[in-house]
Amino acid sequence: MLRFVILSMARSGTSLLSTTLNTHPAVLCHGEIFHKEPKWHLLGNLEHLSNEEKLAIQASPDFVDRIYAQDRPIVGHKMWYDQNPTICSILMADENILKIIYERENALAQFSSGQLAKATGVWNRAPSDEAKVEDAPMLRFSTSAFEKFIRFRTETFDRYRTETRGPVLSLTYREIANGRFDLVLNFFGQTQRELKPQKQKLYTSDILSRYAMEEHQAIRDYLTVIGHSDWVTE
Repeated sequence: MLRFVILSMARSGTSLLSTTLNTHPAVLCHGEIFHKEPKWHLLGNLEHLSNEEKLAIQASPDFVDRIYAQDRPIVGHKMWYDQNPTICSILMADENILKIIYERENALAQFSSGQLAKATGVWNRAPSDEAKVEDAPMLRFSTSAFEKFIRFRTETFDRYRTETRGPVLSLTYREIANGRFDLVLNFFGQTQRELKPQKQKLYTSDILSRYAMEEHQAIRDYLTVIGHSDWVTE
């Protein structure tokens, strides 16, 4: 069996990647295995269990073994380092586990997506759902909060890149948003087949439109200072 882990952060587009991979007959990809509400994240032979049962399994010493003990030849999951640093470090050091380091290039898009998800309670949408989220609030921009987010994000991905051992695929949100699932299938040694995306973008590509109009110039000025004027769109 081939085992893999998607190393990333929240609001990076990992649900688009994982749910679409699950349409491939050889692949099973759990969600965030250490999510505080694992009901929707643990799949395969664990899917039928209640949230309480899944929480109990999370705490068991053989949890990761049970995650990988599935009936498909390629099994993986998503994980953020801060969810369980000890287990994540063990997985990163295991040369027999394939690693996908998956990053959303636009930090402002990722940051604002997290703000909107918390404000609306809408975290993902299937292709059949309406593309627009109703009543999404106009966000306020905090320079200090965004700087803190960028520091945390930089530290997280620096750790992924320096501490992982074994085969690694570096993947970006733009590539997956553009349908490049073939990059992952190649990494898995699978023949190519078309995979239909199972999630859709929640908001427009105009990132500034997520913020109140009076915030726009301050955001532009700040992005210019840090050398990322391009982050106003995605």
